[in-house]
Amino acid sequence: GYTDDNRSTSRPTCTTTPPTGMSAPPQAARAVKRSLSGLAKQAFSLHRDLLRAVRSKAPEARVFFAAQIREAFETHRRLDPRDIFNIEHRIRHGRKQLELLRSPSVTGAHLTSVD
Repeated sequence: GYTDDNRSTSRPTCTTTPPTGMSAPPQAARAVKRSLSGLAKQAFSLHRDLLRAVRSKAPEARVFFAAQIREAFETHRRLDPRDIFNIEHRIRHGRKQLELLRSPSVTGAHLTSVD
């Protein structure tokens, strides 16, 4: 039979480096999925819907509307996630703006500053 005397003394070793020509994915490249809250999902959905609605507008108005949408979302990006009332208010307001933006009669906008 097979005895320990017949075994080779040199055993293959495990290496942590990949073979030449291949690279292991860095830790940062491994996507870590985090689940979003329901309000965060609603906010992202609203943002996408607003940008889609802009596509139906005249080219010169698209730039203005898209910039306004981005600015509004950037301004409120740092809202406290525990401030549910304010976040819900912003989402409701955004949905009203979306309905206005979807209206074919809306072709542009003029902002006035109230100081």
